[in-house]
Amino acid sequence: STQSTGSFNFRWSRQMVDFDELLSYSTVKIVKIRDKRLGLLHYFFILVILLYIVGWTILYQKRYLAVAQPVGSVRTSLLCPEHRTPNPGTRLPPEQLAYCKQHSDYIIVDGKKFPNSECQYWDETLALYPIVEDHDMFISTRVTSTSLHLSPENCTDMRNPACHYVPTKDTYVLYVADIEKFTILIDHSMYTPFASKNAQEIQGYLLDTSGKAINLTKPNIIEIGTSDILELGVILSAANVTLDSISNDKADITKRYDGLVLLFFIQYTNMETYNQNDYKYYYSAKMIPN
Repeated sequence: STQSTGSFNFRWSRQMVDFDELLSYSTVKIVKIRDKRLGLLHYFFILVILLYIVGWTILYQKRYLAVAQPVGSVRTSLLCPEHRTPNPGTRLPPEQLAYCKQHSDYIIVDGKKFPNSECQYWDETLALYPIVEDHDMFISTRVTSTSLHLSPENCTDMRNPACHYVPTKDTYVLYVADIEKFTILIDHSMYTPFASKNAQEIQGYLLDTSGKAINLTKPNIIEIGTSDILELGVILSAANVTLDSISNDKADITKRYDGLVLLFFIQYTNMETYNQNDYKYYYSAKMIPN
């Protein structure tokens, strides 16, 4: 008789899972560069980055602080110079004002002649029109006065539908005398989520066009404990503007005749020192060209 048996052979293949590959990891290989030129360049860039982050960004710009845009309110009023002292003689006579016809017929600006006009001494009620305006002051330097009469000639009142007013030939131009000596009172407050301040609580400065603080003399006052007072001429000077200069829009008239638009800025900051309660504000002025 013959007897046969079967068998099953099982072999574990190490090629199926590579544990060395599965459990591998990456590491950094550090190479030491022994070259004085590359080393100098390397440490120079590290120093520049360190100075930028620590010196410029943290210490100078204080970028670690939260910055907020203040919300404020401003109150202004105009006053003619004779109310500033008990002596009305502080206003110059027209004979001493180069733009007045009482002084001469012409004023010379940059070698060109410009006709003068009669000067009248107006107060703040007449010079400021309209009297109340939000965030603006319309201060008159030149006034053109025109008279009107009813036409046609047989009209006596406006109950006749044919009647209407027409200008006469009695039109004349005048300048408001000494307008640069009119003073502007400025009182303002600001609010942020971090603090609220009134101008009378903090120190302020008036800056010129180069950003330098202007030394003020009375009646100009920017002091703690009182509202600020600035002459219109001082504000114009801070913007590097004079009324007796050629208009930017028309070459045949002066700014005193043509007028101008002046923006007046108030900037608050507490970032000039490391004391976050040390608040300051700065005035600056800029004329809008054309």
